[in-house]
Amino acid sequence: MPIYAESILPSRSIKLNRQTEEVNRGIRQVSDGKSVIFVDVAPAFYDANHLLDERYTYDGLHLNTDGYLLWKRWLDPIVESLAN
Repeated sequence: MPIYAESILPSRSIKLNRQTEEVNRGIRQVSDGKSVIFVDVAPAFYDANHLLDERYTYDGLHLNTDGYLLWKRWLDPIVESLAN
């Protein structure tokens, strides 16, 4: 069974996002698509400026209810495929 490695989600901080994107690149590089699969959920949370969309956060870093619901909708198909 493969390991699923999920991207770190963005924030409203440009500085923090630079670090996050660097870590996500590293995760992507070690993912081979077979034994380690990279799941890039971050783009689903971006606004037009490549920051965490204000609709999904209450403080610029942590997700609000809408953010968690989006995350769940994004991951549900992966989890369901593993259950079968």
